[in-house]
Amino acid sequence: MGNDGGADTIKVPSEQEATPYIIQRYILGVLYYSTTGSKWRNQFGFLTNVTECEWGVGANNGFNVIDCNSDGFVTLINLWQNNLMGVMPTELVNMTNCTALDFLTNRLRGQVPLEITEMTQLTYLNLGYNQFTGTVMAEYGNLSNVTYLMMDFNKLVGTIPPELGKLTQLTGWLSLEGNELTGTIPQSFAGFTIATWIYLNQNSLTGSAEFLCDALRPVEGYGFTNENSTSPLLELWVDREEVHCTCCNCCPFNGN
Repeated sequence: MGNDGGADTIKVPSEQEATPYIIQRYILGVLYYSTTGSKWRNQFGFLTNVTECEWGVGANNGFNVIDCNSDGFVTLINLWQNNLMGVMPTELVNMTNCTALDFLTNRLRGQVPLEITEMTQLTYLNLGYNQFTGTVMAEYGNLSNVTYLMMDFNKLVGTIPPELGKLTQLTGWLSLEGNELTGTIPQSFAGFTIATWIYLNQNSLTGSAEFLCDALRPVEGYGFTNENSTSPLLELWVDREEVHCTCCNCCPFNGN
């Protein structure tokens, strides 16, 4: 409150104004405890009395652990290579301003919560190199703004759902390699016309990927460079001993 000396008035936020920030901090607390935060490689100031936007500034290999927008709402959670153990909490779906989740190279287990596929504002989702089980959910196709989707080197089984082909905003990685996926590559993947890297190798896929050669025209293929290609696709990887693909540049490399 003001005083006779003319000091600025301190505005105390109303309950309605404060509630979204309380919820945000609560969700980050649930994330901390759900993933055994006490055993993280670095706690990055989580749950300390400073604002969550100040947790881990530049502290994760030079990158921020938390990014916030100008209103103080979290837009990025970056906890890669930090010894997270346990499960992803469903509460993350309520981080409605968050556009990037990076949990690369941890020890997360169980199934990825279905609720994550409701975070349609996401542009970046990296769950690679963990211990996730279950299937590649068809509902990932709802993430219409995703430009990078990585689920490589987990323990995912089943077939690749054709609904992933709806992710036509992919400009970076689609990585499903190193799982236990079976079946064939969906024809809908021909829609990834602006993707740069597609990794489907180290699975048990069969059939043909020749339709991707026709639709995506990668810059480099097995034993050749397509100098006339205007495609952004640099790498298209399958297990070429099981999946027919004359334009794939791996795997193995160069026929070895």
